Amino acid sequence: EYTHERIVRALGMAQTRFSHDCLKIVHGGEQAYAWGLVHGEYRGLPMFNHGGSWAGFRTQFVRFPEQNLSIVVFCNVSNCDPGGRARRVAEVFLEDRMGPPSGGGPVPPEDAAPATMTAAQLRPYTGTYRSPELDSTYEIVLEDGRLIARHWRNDDAWLAPAGDDTFHSRQPWLPTVRFRRGPGGSVDAMLVTGSRVRNLRFDRVGGGAATR
Repeated sequence: EYTHERIVRALGMAQTRFSHDCLKIVHGGEQAYAWGLVHGEYRGLPMFNHGGSWAGFRTQFVRFPEQNLSIVVFCNVSNCDPGGRARRVAEVFLEDRMGPPSGGGPVPPEDAAPATMTAAQLRPYTGTYRSPELDSTYEIVLEDGRLIARHWRNDDAWLAPAGDDTFHSRQPWLPTVRFRRGPGGSVDAMLVTGSRVRNLRFDRVGGGAATR
């Protein structure tokens, strides 16, 4: 049985402490991400978790430390929602100790109101964007009047307009995208912000991508 005490002994107190110390933000506050774990709560119970993905494979690790419950989900299909499956398993064991379901949350872009930007307004954002830090590239394309972020490794992400060159996506690896403009007013980069990253820069290296 892997209790919290046994995990501490196995990893060492220093390593365990680092995995619970959330990173401080330079301008104040802190992220939910510690050294390898994302901290939060689910239905009133403290929890920490971490997910992973490669090609069509998805994983999720979730632990409720106060209830000494750990759950690991492995999937070999990209749309299996391992995080949701892990939380549903937790409900089987901890339902009587959980608070009421939130009953809501943000409306996913697919169910949101239609984009308020025209194709002509969206077209300047299209192109090829590369991160020199990650050595990774996104194609931003315009399809059926929607701006789509395309990457060979992940599913397509619809970028829903939020104003001021900012877009939101329901995909966890691309939750908020802000396009940066250069001195001449044209888009020269996109900046990605999420739970574990802030303003990760992808430089625009190619002009407008395919439109249909």
